[in-house]
Amino acid sequence: MKPKAPNIIAQKQIEKNLKDARIAARNVLEDLRTEKSNVDMARAKEEAILLSIGDGIIATDEKGNVTRINKIAEKLLDIKSEKVIGKVFSEVFLLEDEKGAPVSLDKHPMSRALATGITTTVTTATDPSYYYVQKDKTKTPVAIIVTPIILNKKIIGTIAVFRDITREKEIDKSKSEFISLASHQLKTPPTAIKVLAERLLGGKIGKLTEKQKEYLNDIYSENQRLIELVNAFLNVSRIEMGELIIQLNEKNICEVVQNVLYELKFDIDKKNLQLKEIYPKKNITAPIDETLFRMVVNNLVVNAINYTADGGTIRVECKEVSKGETLGKKC
Repeated sequence: MKPKAPNIIAQKQIEKNLKDARIAARNVLEDLRTEKSNVDMARAKEEAILLSIGDGIIATDEKGNVTRINKIAEKLLDIKSEKVIGKVFSEVFLLEDEKGAPVSLDKHPMSRALATGITTTVTTATDPSYYYVQKDKTKTPVAIIVTPIILNKKIIGTIAVFRDITREKEIDKSKSEFISLASHQLKTPPTAIKVLAERLLGGKIGKLTEKQKEYLNDIYSENQRLIELVNAFLNVSRIEMGELIIQLNEKNICEVVQNVLYELKFDIDKKNLQLKEIYPKKNITAPIDETLFRMVVNNLVVNAINYTADGGTIRVECKEVSKGETLGKKC
């Protein structure tokens, strides 16, 4: 039997190598198809998650150009993604403040996040609100959170999540209006009681016994406290509307503190608490809003009453200190 020629052997080997290479190529191609399918699936899942989020989302690159926008954002902003992808965010997300003035670029939440790398938030109905302005000039109050996207310590873009807070603003406004209305209505009865008590104390219906005067003075004092509480409710609504007026008058601080303690005497006695009052020989006067100052002192003493065990001691000291000086702890 004749041996195979060398060229025939070489050709067989080449054919085998080509066959193996084709098989390997098919395997690689199949792996690539599988990998692509996995990548496409992961991308589809990410897209589905993005689309299912109930808030509007806008993503930008490091230059502030819009790279992605979800369906909710399209609806809230009344725009189409194909119209805004690639545009600078400031051309897409037009904001105004409470007074109707355009929000400057340096104060825009997305601009600040890109510049500082810090999450910028305007989230509640009580914050100074931003309003998104649509092409037809319709304004929508929005809560916004803008987070910088950081990779290898470098800002590569931002993600802005925002939502319409029209309902929250309406509820907040209704609450403020209710507080204001209720407070004004509540002012009428104690004001009438004050006038009647003053007439009685002034002897308009005849001479009073010492005991009657004592009781009437207590009624007058407690009614005055009620009037101040009603005024405090009014101040809450004024604070929320940015209309709080602080009325400063020169007052004897120690006298105001004593009056607050007198009003709380019943609560102090109820828990059998010992009250230590320390006042300086010289009166301390200062310009204060007495109503607000009394509220502060009242809250401090009420906390002391509530968190001191029965039979314990509460110490109240009225003391003048220099700027920067702290009060020492004494028992």
